[in-house]
Amino acid sequence: MGDGVQSFITLGAFRSIRIFLLGEVRKQGAYTVSALSTTINALLSCGGIKETGSLRKIQLKRAGKVVATLDLYDLLLNGDTSADQSLQPGDVIFVPSVDKQVTISGAVRRPAKYEILGGETLSEVIDLAAGPSDRSVLDFIRLERLNEKFQPEVKNLNFAGDSDFEIRKGDLLSLSFSSADIKNVVTLLGPVEKVGDYQWKNGLSLGDLIRGPNDLSPSADLNYGLIRRKSASGEIRCLAFVPSDLFSNSEKKEVSLQLHDVVFFFNRGYRIDALNSLLSELRGQSKAGENTKLVRVSGSVHFPGEYPLTEDMKLPDLIRAAGGLKDSAYLLDAEITRIGLSKDQKAFVEHVRLNKSQLSENNLSMPFFLRPYDSLAIKPIPLWKEGETVEILGEVNFPGTYSMKAGETLFEVIERAGGVTDRAFPSGAVFSRENLRLKEEEQRDRLIAQLESDLANVTLSATDSEEVSQSQAAAGAMLVRLRNTQPQGRLVIDLSKILDDGEKSELRIKAGDKLMIPEIPYAVSVSGEVQFPTSHLYESKLGLTDYLERSGGFTPNADEDRTFVVKANGAVMAKGGNAWFGKGIRAHSIEAGDNIVVPIDVKQTRFLENLSYSTQIIYQLAVAAAAVNSF
Repeated sequence: MGDGVQSFITLGAFRSIRIFLLGEVRKQGAYTVSALSTTINALLSCGGIKETGSLRKIQLKRAGKVVATLDLYDLLLNGDTSADQSLQPGDVIFVPSVDKQVTISGAVRRPAKYEILGGETLSEVIDLAAGPSDRSVLDFIRLERLNEKFQPEVKNLNFAGDSDFEIRKGDLLSLSFSSADIKNVVTLLGPVEKVGDYQWKNGLSLGDLIRGPNDLSPSADLNYGLIRRKSASGEIRCLAFVPSDLFSNSEKKEVSLQLHDVVFFFNRGYRIDALNSLLSELRGQSKAGENTKLVRVSGSVHFPGEYPLTEDMKLPDLIRAAGGLKDSAYLLDAEITRIGLSKDQKAFVEHVRLNKSQLSENNLSMPFFLRPYDSLAIKPIPLWKEGETVEILGEVNFPGTYSMKAGETLFEVIERAGGVTDRAFPSGAVFSRENLRLKEEEQRDRLIAQLESDLANVTLSATDSEEVSQSQAAAGAMLVRLRNTQPQGRLVIDLSKILDDGEKSELRIKAGDKLMIPEIPYAVSVSGEVQFPTSHLYESKLGLTDYLERSGGFTPNADEDRTFVVKANGAVMAKGGNAWFGKGIRAHSIEAGDNIVVPIDVKQTRFLENLSYSTQIIYQLAVAAAAVNSF
């Protein structure tokens, strides 16, 4: 500008203009906006357009004339703002109601309802929805349209041939997704290295997919596999194969596969769970006059249960499916139970005896073919006992666990254990049996339930709060003691007499029996309601009263008349004698290893009086346990 010239620049505030927003906008009226505002800025200032408003025919009016029309789809779908006009004072933005709409759903990227201007083609409408998805079916597009009588009709379109087909107001377009079912596969399931779908082609065999043992998991059963095959009519049938034959050098067999075959391999273990879905499918396709293709096997096989009836299935095939015969299987005789149907539609059952040759895999001349619902029973070898043992512990020369045979006596097992030692105390032997332990456990559970019920009843019906409190405390202690008492299953025996009788002894052992022979004891125990429950050194001249006095005598809660003694061999003797405890205690009948028990007086309250039977059981169980643990 030359020397000596000074410049002064001043920025003033933006000029404001007044415009009008009318039609299908959320807030109609006059608005004051910046002079630099455009149509889109003004629409945002009024809260936007209603759902009933047109997005494609927004009018900008100036001096009563439409000077521009804005299509918001250009902005929303393509980001194009070239049609957005600057505003002038007094301009009117008018949003008309929407006129023409079409709905597109299904396999498009943006399914929705779209406004059209008219004359759009199928291709253009799909472009509004951002195009078809990656897995859409373009050769089957469903178009629903109202005819001249305003009744809906359906037309099927092909995108390739009908891309220029004109779409009209109210049309409903739907594109289908491609099927999730793969058409050209076979499937391998079970303990294989690569589970899943494989491409099928003509001439494909199972040996092409399973080339050797390394293609199977180490746990795979190499003797049994299944193929699920579905016919064109939808019927499912099963075929069996031997996996080891796929890669056998001497007898390699080809197993051809068909489209959609499912091949099942199994672990060397329980396989019924893996077959459940297949068995359910077979049951589901049963129909009148045709039995479901299932067979059963039970007895001395590794995996008894139901199996699919495969084509030309023979007895050895079913035995192989069940994991083979156990070592306890009786091979000279078996039985098939078969269900038949008479001419007058009455079912009957027949039993078919099988001999050794029919069970053999090598019987090729007269094989026994199975029918639906056949049930094979494999018998165990008579008198077969597997892993049955008894335990001899304590004062024998060779304590331990001994296998047993049927009919063996306790004396014979003791002899096998080397006989008793010089320190043995036969009178205190503890002999326990599993079935007795289970019975004691059942009886204990019943007593616990009864005590809980009695406690609840007395709480609801009692009127004396002090008595209720005492009863609850006593019953609670009994419940705790019952729950903490472990059943022993002890059987009272006279081991001294068994040893003296020798071979004449008739006490036969059972699997799980346990005999513990303690050392010679030197103490007598006193427990229950005495001042100082403890053990005392045994003296032959002392009797019941002497030991009670050495423990401080009875407590105020003691029931003196019901004092009893648990002998070292588990027998119980009561002071007065009754039907529950047997014979009374003589003056000098206390021996080493005995346990003197003084029960609580259960007659102190009405509620505790009802628990008399229970307390006797509690003491009996507890003392038996104490006797076992004391040696």
